[in-house]
Amino acid sequence: MAYQHTLVALALTASLAGCVASDADANIVILRNQALTTECSAGDPSAPFYSSGSIDIQSPGGYLFSPIVQNFATDVEGTSLRIAFVHGARVDIHFADEGREEALGGVDGLTRFQVPLSGSIDAGGSIGLIFEIVPAELLPMLVDNDLLLVDVRIFGEMGGDSFESANFRYPVEACDGCLFVDLGACSSLPTGYIGQGGHPCGTFQDFGVECCTNSTGLVCPAVGPI
Repeated sequence: MAYQHTLVALALTASLAGCVASDADANIVILRNQALTTECSAGDPSAPFYSSGSIDIQSPGGYLFSPIVQNFATDVEGTSLRIAFVHGARVDIHFADEGREEALGGVDGLTRFQVPLSGSIDAGGSIGLIFEIVPAELLPMLVDNDLLLVDVRIFGEMGGDSFESANFRYPVEACDGCLFVDLGACSSLPTGYIGQGGHPCGTFQDFGVECCTNSTGLVCPAVGPI
């Protein structure tokens, strides 16, 4: 009799795993790109978000994406089959302009690449991630007013089967100098001056930043004499 119970349990587990395998892709969804404020951290599904982005090609780093990723699977009591284990993201950058797409689209490592990630999402839960979707190495190849159409898909494993989320397309506009304000020498600024703006993760993206120069180089945001 115990042998029959074991067979039933195995059959039930296999059935649940098969269910996960069939719908895992549909259950994992990138909801939005969370707007980072005072801290370089993500994870609040109710926080403000960006529907598109911008990056200055003078930025010291690439465009950082901070998506909220939801696991819409329904929990199965007594199992962990519906936990999604994130392994990474697949990124494909396209260009709105056909000529730019022909010149730069589909280049492995620059406009087509994978980002290794780690994390888990409980059934019905969400996770905040931060990773680069426009590499810094690509910025020197961009020109003012380039419009990048960035496709992002999260991949990983759920219930012993692999998943890949639905595609999330995020537009990023490149500009030359639009988000970078050079105030000149830091020593020439008023005493105690603190520059405006600045992304919490240190890149020139989404809003402007005032910078100045001292003996060690560029200071962003700008800081006047103490």
